[in-house]
Formats: sequence, C-alpha cells, structure tokens
Amino acid sequence: LGAKNNFSSQIIVAKKAAAGGIDLAGLGPVIAVVAIVVVIVLLALLVFLYLWLKSTLRITPKVSRIPADGKSVVPVKVMFVNGLGMVKKQRSDVEVEVSSTAGKVQNVIIPTGRDFVEAQLTSSEEFGPVAITAKAKGKAARAEVRFVYDKAVIDLAASPDPIPADGKSSANIVVKVKDGSGKFIAPLEEMTVDLKSTLGTIKSPVK
Repeated sequence: LGAKNNFSSQIIVAKKAAAGGIDLAGLGPVIAVVAIVVVIVLLALLVFLYLWLKSTLRITPKVSRIPADGKSVVPVKVMFVNGLGMVKKQRSDVEVEVSSTAGKVQNVIIPTGRDFVEAQLTSSEEFGPVAITAKAKGKAARAEVRFVYDKAVIDLAASPDPIPADGKSSANIVVKVKDGSGKFIAPLEEMTVDLKSTLGTIKSPVK
C-alpha cells in the first residue's frame, strides 16, 4: 500500500510539472513584437548603410556677393558628401569640371586622401546672378553668387532731343546703367525699368 501511494505521488508531480511547462500559444504576441523590432532594426541599418555609402557632389562659395570689378576672387569649395552630410575623402584623384555663367573659373582636381578642394571664381564687370556648376563622376552640383556694385545709377538719353510739342512727335529713350566712376555697365539678367514723364506720355515699364 505504501508503494502504491509513492507511485501515485510521482504521477501527480509529473502532471504538475507538465502543467507548469512553456505555453507557446501565449508567447505568440511576444514573438511577433520581437520579430517586428528585429525587422525595424535591420531596416534602420540598411538605411544608415545606404546613406553612409551615398556620394553627392557639392559646391559651396565662401561668400554670396562679389564686387563686379573684374578682379575680385571668391573661393568655391568642391567636395563629395554622403547622405548624412559628412564630407568624404577620395580614394583616388578626381577631376572636377567647373563652369560659371559669368566671370572666370578653372577645373580642379580633388587629390587622393583629400576631402575637398577650392576652385577660384574671378568676377566680371557685369552685375547680377551668376550660376556655378560642377561635374564629376557622373554627378553635378550647382550654386549661385551675385556680382554687385556698391554704387550704380541709371542714365537716360532721349533721341532726338528736343522734339516738337505738337502732341504727335516722339523720341526714343535709351536707358543705361553707370557705376560709381561713370562707366557704363551691363546686367547679367533682364531688367525692368519704370519710366515717368511730367509731360506727354511714355510707355512703362520697359525691359
């Protein structure tokens, strides 16, 4: 009878152990959450890797306004950056073609192991916006500066002058721009000028 009771106790203990085992069905939501977290982490790593390896050409003028005197020079930084905005060192020499819509600028080479190089843009005696373009390794970058004058005035000249006050005669008005020294200067973009007259009529604005 004692042996029979011991056997019954062992069966009860075994059942309790089985009842206290891992409930896989209950762990389902936890496993799903863990899987989602793992996927998010992997995606984040892939995005980071893509941004780290991405290469974009960038040019940055040191200043945005340059005297339009034909001799002022502005350094233009030429570099490659990754998707995180970090400058990338070059594993070999990279030739960069640099051009501008006005002024003078020369091509540059980013040497091996360097992360940037500076191109030199020399201004012209024209005034207005100037686009700078760089091309290298199938990529392109663009920046803009302005050639400016500290002092400039508008000069008007009528031809013929004088004209008869008969209500039908007309004259051509020539509009020019002069710098502070009185030299005529040309704009780099179309200008619109408003004209007014104390007598007669005049077409305005003009370009």
